[in-house]
Amino acid sequence: MLKVGILGLGKIAQHFHIPSLLSFNDVEITAVCDINKNMLNKVGSKYGIHFLYTDYTKMAERKDLDAVFILTKPHETHLQITEVFLENGKDVFCEKPMAMKLSEAEDMVKKAKKHGKLLMIGFNRRYMPVFMRTKEKLTEEKNVEVLLSEVTSFNPGFRGLLTGWIHSVDILRFFCGEPTKVQGCAKYKDPLYEESIVSTINFDSGACGVLLCNFNAGKYMERVEIHGGGLSIYINVPHTAEIVEGTKSFYEPISSTCFTTSPWTELTEKMGYKIQDRHFTECVKSGEKPITSGEDALKSHKLVNLIYRECGLPTLD
Repeated sequence: MLKVGILGLGKIAQHFHIPSLLSFNDVEITAVCDINKNMLNKVGSKYGIHFLYTDYTKMAERKDLDAVFILTKPHETHLQITEVFLENGKDVFCEKPMAMKLSEAEDMVKKAKKHGKLLMIGFNRRYMPVFMRTKEKLTEEKNVEVLLSEVTSFNPGFRGLLTGWIHSVDILRFFCGEPTKVQGCAKYKDPLYEESIVSTINFDSGACGVLLCNFNAGKYMERVEIHGGGLSIYINVPHTAEIVEGTKSFYEPISSTCFTTSPWTELTEKMGYKIQDRHFTECVKSGEKPITSGEDALKSHKLVNLIYRECGLPTLD
C-alpha cells in the first residue's frame, strides 16, 4: 500500500486530488496538513484520516509516508516546502506553478536530483482525455503546423499567466516542442496584473503557436485549435474535441466515465486529475520519471519568462 500525505486542503485538494486518490485501492491518504484547524478537522473527519498536522515539517518526518502532494499557496513557499520533504526521503507532487522565480524552480529540480527522489508538477491538462485523444490522432504525416491556445477569464490576478494560465503555455510545448523564437504584446494597467497577452511562438518542430489570453473578458473559456497535415482539431476544454480530416467531417465528443455517484468524480476524470494522480503514484512505485517531471515543467516556466520579456512585462529572474 502506497502511503501519501496531502499539504493544503483547499478546493483543488477536496474537489480533485482527494477523490482521485481515494478511488485507488493501492493508495492510502495517511496524513493531511493545513494551517486552518477547522478545515483540517473537517477533512480528517469526513475521510477518516487520523493523522492531522498544522506543521508540515512534522508530517515530513513520518517514516511511513512514501510521497506528498503539495497543494499550497502562496506559491513562493513551494521551494522550501519541497526541500523539506525531499530531505526526508519523500517523492513530491507539487501543483503549478513550481515557483514565482526561475531560480527557485531550478533549485527544486536540483534538489530532487540531489536526493534521488521524484518531482512531478501538476500540469493536469496533459492528462485530460480531450488532449490525450488528440495526441493519439497526430502522426508524422498529420503533424501540428499551427496551434492556437486561447483562454479568457474575468478576474486579472497577480502574474496571471504564470499562476493560472501557464497551462495554456504548457499545452503549446506538449504539442509543438521547444521554442526557437518568441514575440508578444500585452495590455495592462499594472504590469504585475496583466489583462491581455498575445504571443506568437516558433518551435523546433517547425510549428507556429499562438497564445491568446484575456483576463478581463465576459466569461471563462478555454479552447485549442490545431491545424496541419490535412487535419483540423477544435478542442472545447475540457469537454469535446471536433476532428475534421480532409473532406470528411465528424464530431467526436470526449466524455468521462462517472466512477461514483458524486458529480465531482466525473469532473475529476474529465479535468485530468485522476489520470494525473494515478500516473504519479505509479511512478512512485516504479521509480519511472513522470511525464510532467520537474525538469520538463521548468521548460514551460522558462517559456512563460520569455513571453513576459517579449511583452515588456517583469520577468521571473
